[in-house]
Amino acid sequence: MQYSNLSIQTLFDNQLPDELAIPFLEEIKESCKRQNIKIVVLDDDPTGTQTVYNIPVITNWSEELITQTLNESSQGFFILTNTRSLPETEAVHINRQIAERLKNAAEKINCNIIVISRSDSTLRGHFPAEILALEEGWKNSYNGYILMPYFREGNRYTINNIHYLLEDRQLIPVSHTPFAKDAVFGYSSSDLTQYIEEKTSKRINHLQVKNISLEQLNAGITETENELSKLQKSQHVIVNATCAYHAAILALALVRQYEKGKRFLVRCSASLVQALFGIDKLKILTAAALRNDNNSGGLIVAGSFVSKSTQQLEHLISNTDIIPVEADAEYLLNSESGNYISRIAETIDKKLSECKSVLLYTSRKLITENNSASDLKIGNRISEAIVNIVKQIKNKPGFIIAKGGITSSDIATKSLNIQKAIVTGQLLPGIPVWLQGAEAKFPGMPYIIFPGNVGTADYMTMLYRKLTKQSN
Repeated sequence: MQYSNLSIQTLFDNQLPDELAIPFLEEIKESCKRQNIKIVVLDDDPTGTQTVYNIPVITNWSEELITQTLNESSQGFFILTNTRSLPETEAVHINRQIAERLKNAAEKINCNIIVISRSDSTLRGHFPAEILALEEGWKNSYNGYILMPYFREGNRYTINNIHYLLEDRQLIPVSHTPFAKDAVFGYSSSDLTQYIEEKTSKRINHLQVKNISLEQLNAGITETENELSKLQKSQHVIVNATCAYHAAILALALVRQYEKGKRFLVRCSASLVQALFGIDKLKILTAAALRNDNNSGGLIVAGSFVSKSTQQLEHLISNTDIIPVEADAEYLLNSESGNYISRIAETIDKKLSECKSVLLYTSRKLITENNSASDLKIGNRISEAIVNIVKQIKNKPGFIIAKGGITSSDIATKSLNIQKAIVTGQLLPGIPVWLQGAEAKFPGMPYIIFPGNVGTADYMTMLYRKLTKQSN
């Protein structure tokens, strides 16, 4: 099916070399240091760490932990909110609360903070509710709201205000992808100005939404700064982008505007976050760097229901020696599922002790009530059951991979008790690795997060082979 008449050549023609971004990234780091600015990223699921390294992430937001981490981190850190798995009212409460505590912490240690709301590059999440909650919690008058979902590692690009997914050398408007049909966060337009109109229930007309074009970004930092300086309170602006240079230009413009007293609330994906931390490229880790000292098999936990995840699971099962263990979603939703959960955990424990790697995955039949609130509850109940399975596993795996945003967050916080970790890099582009802290169930073990919407059909197979040194 032909989705767009936009040629892939148009994308290539608007991509500038990565090395052009480096001077801007250096200036961002220098300017943040001079102004004592720290970047704090509120991440609505754990996958936003997929473009950074040597950056802390915390999974609870007590004022004490926020203050401690803010004081110890030289550049900033992530706060995992996992709000994409929660109803909007809870997401709003959490964002407002974190903003209040961040403000208090910044005043205690006398530093400046640029707060970023990191969310999905395919536009799923509580927008604009979360950024409005941050504004309310911070009690600040912001000069505008910025939306920039560009994410190179996931092949998400914005051209002429239309947000695209590049797949099989074809630019597909995101409204024509399965992500737009999400039971909770679905939408109808790939035009980001119209997306904002839709998500604000027409409170903001799409004609009121400003935009920063590729031509303006290509013209350099001055042009982009001028566009930001023109924004009035409560105005929305969407940012087109196709390459690292564009992310670096916007990031530097934000930092420079901060020095001039201008404040913006930003909703973005992981690529702008990478630029704000001044990171010019991914840190791809070797399997040797993740090697564990035990002889147990590895564990992959998959709960993501997007079609790309299902394709990756099918490829993994068909092309490797991994032991598949399916958890029937209907059984997991049963109020008397305790014995079923225990049996699955025992099966996995036995295989791990035999040095065999296991794939624990939920059945692929989507259970829905065609109601966003009910569907969110169903997803959370299934995730809770998976959490309980992993909790009951006694043998320490050689590695743990969690597939999907909600799954990886719940496994991290509820099964493994991770409260603070360091993002050490990526195992493959878009696949972040956390080093678990001393408080975790398996201290020092790398925890690998595999987003639901990243990679080709064979991506999980490639990841597994890299970890287990299996040949093709």
